[in-house]
Amino acid sequence: MKVIVISRCSPRENVVINEISKNFEDVVIIQIGASSGGTAKGGGVRDGVKKNSSSWLNKNGKKIYSKIHKLFLIKELKKLNLYKLPKPRIDFPQNILRNEKGIAFLKSLKPDIIFTCGAPILKESILTIPKIACINVHYGIPPEYRGNDTLFWALMNKDSKYIGASIHYINKGVDRGNVLATVFPALTRNESEVSIDLKTTILLAEATVKVLKKIEKSEKTPIGLTQNELGRNYKQVERTFILNLKYLVKKTLGGLKTEPRESSINYFLNE
Repeated sequence: MKVIVISRCSPRENVVINEISKNFEDVVIIQIGASSGGTAKGGGVRDGVKKNSSSWLNKNGKKIYSKIHKLFLIKELKKLNLYKLPKPRIDFPQNILRNEKGIAFLKSLKPDIIFTCGAPILKESILTIPKIACINVHYGIPPEYRGNDTLFWALMNKDSKYIGASIHYINKGVDRGNVLATVFPALTRNESEVSIDLKTTILLAEATVKVLKKIEKSEKTPIGLTQNELGRNYKQVERTFILNLKYLVKKTLGGLKTEPRESSINYFLNE
């Protein structure tokens, strides 16, 4: 089975990508770089994304916070020997992915599966390219938590039961496709965004391999679990610098306790 992985290849996403590479022989990794074509991401088709202006403080404050979060996550990944760049990779600007040249290139690869992990929203014309399906990793539990930063939002909302991630088919909506698996990391009373990111990623890597192995061996493609509710689509612009500061204050003062539980993975691989 030929798997084409499309990703920005951030540290956490590389954990999932490396597991795919270790368990499947025919894998092509396309690393998406920044371009002027926009920054929306998720498992769906772009449908009228609005451009929002941000203040200098908000824009740069968010960048600084994101870099600090990334450094702490990298530190934890290194402790577990999980900080590894996938090799080899094909570098692809985001705007090229979305034009006819990029679409033609994807077609030439003749994939069975297009697998996205921290990738830009795909154009609808890409969804028909793979022989089997387009599949997305989403760091959130849909439909209640769709869109961006959904681990963060579940933590901020003190919604422990929705702290987790999913693997789902990609369709026209944002994180609206049938769900193939959900993962729920083990929680203590005092989790941080970094610790949740790390635990969730490790479970996602395990679940991804099992889902793809099941698809590879099945005569019929699994149907998955249908999302009957619309839920909420969290926008990237909703997570402001001020909100990040509120998170840090609440976390420092002990106001973001999570409900303790053991880790679990649910699969929906019925044919």
